[in-house]
Amino acid sequence: MKVIQLPNGQTASIIEKSEVTERQSRAVINASMESTATAAKLAGLGFNDDDPTTWGVLDQVPNALDRVQSFHGTLISTMVKAWSLGDLPTLDSALDLPKETFDALATACATEFAGASLDTDPHIDPKAPTGDLPA
Repeated sequence: MKVIQLPNGQTASIIEKSEVTERQSRAVINASMESTATAAKLAGLGFNDDDPTTWGVLDQVPNALDRVQSFHGTLISTMVKAWSLGDLPTLDSALDLPKETFDALATACATEFAGASLDTDPHIDPKAPTGDLPA
């Protein structure tokens, strides 16, 4: 498990990608697909999160923001296995977290779920030729 530092000195332990079960993976992927489809539909209608003049299109996609945020709530409720905030989060209670805490957990869980650690060490094959390539 990985320990995540949260705002206000709180901590959470999340499972590592290798510990995610098939059932958990399917739940997260389904939530991701629904979120992505909703975001694409909103973008097609002209929604721009940074432009309040476009926010009216949200009325054309019922529960759009709930569907987009439920992906992060699913990640949090799936991956948090211990924390200093009391009862473990459910999909419902994750959405009641303070925004900074929710964002920190959502980012950490999404990064871990995606396996997004970047290996920047060069792995040079000792058998690979090292001379100049022909022009």
